[in-house]
Amino acid sequence: MPLNAKKTEPDVFNFVPTTEEMQIDYPVQIYSYVVPAPAVGTPDYYGFNLLRDLLFNNSNSILNNSVVERGNLAYQIVPQSDDSRLYSNVATFDVVMQAQMGNAKVKKVVSKEIYDIINEGIDQELIDNYVKNLEVNQTFQNFSNQAIADKLGFAEYYFMDYKKYNQALETYKTIKAEQLTDICKKYFNPENLKVINIKPAME
Repeated sequence: MPLNAKKTEPDVFNFVPTTEEMQIDYPVQIYSYVVPAPAVGTPDYYGFNLLRDLLFNNSNSILNNSVVERGNLAYQIVPQSDDSRLYSNVATFDVVMQAQMGNAKVKKVVSKEIYDIINEGIDQELIDNYVKNLEVNQTFQNFSNQAIADKLGFAEYYFMDYKKYNQALETYKTIKAEQLTDICKKYFNPENLKVINIKPAME
């Protein structure tokens, strides 16, 4: 009988971002993930936004599924990222949890998901499904005067051409999995990623 050797699992703790501590007077704990965010008009702008949505922002994102929905390890993920970035800025993603022992497991799960994208890539089908759902959502938005005005105004202000109101969706359709892997390596690597551990003061 051949030896059934156990597959070696990657050491996710090799992925160690900078961590800072902060105290709050509230009975929750928050891991606030902070990463650099490229400005409008830069080559990485749309790729970063797409990866951000797939990883953190979208209600069906990778981490919403693994940490909130299936894992029941956190209450929610609250993104703080503005698409109208005239200059390079930072994006933050707050993972809000009950203040209790064992929350370090959340950091392990988040690190593993990021580590997997950096080292193994992201599934193209995941990208394609997200873009299809986004296209449907934007089609429904076209029945709203406010949504139409927002898109036309954004395109005119940032691209000086209101006809580019659908620029994000059209660009997303051209982005491949390999490009998002490169974006993840660039912006979510341990040298750029910082975690602020916000928790109640110890009595």
